[in-house]
Amino acid sequence: MNLLYKDDGKAAYGPREVEQAVEKGAVGRGGGVLLISDSLFRAQDVAIRRRWVGLVDKVRETEGGEVRVLSSTHQSGTQLDSLGGIAAILTFPLEYLDEDAEDADADGGGQNLRNDMTINGITNGVRN
Repeated sequence: MNLLYKDDGKAAYGPREVEQAVEKGAVGRGGGVLLISDSLFRAQDVAIRRRWVGLVDKVRETEGGEVRVLSSTHQSGTQLDSLGGIAAILTFPLEYLDEDAEDADADGGGQNLRNDMTINGITNGVRN
């Protein structure tokens, strides 16, 4: 989780940025970790649930990355929910993801979250 604190381009926050990182193969073998809140799997809309299940399957099966589902009833899951319910530690930096997010903010969409957000070093209730 310490990688989430550094501003080295090896973290992505929010649905759009994480999906881009997965598409570019940055959440795979070699240390990629997808962090996803269990609340995304409880959406009322079946298409939304399928979107996240598909992303998890792609990271696990196609990319060979690790997936950690965080409980939204735990502090770590609550903090992840505040970041859009999803984040990723990348295997290689994707500096341009911040630029894409800034473009979306200028249009009024997306989140411009920086790598200095904290999740208190907690993953699945275990302090790292």
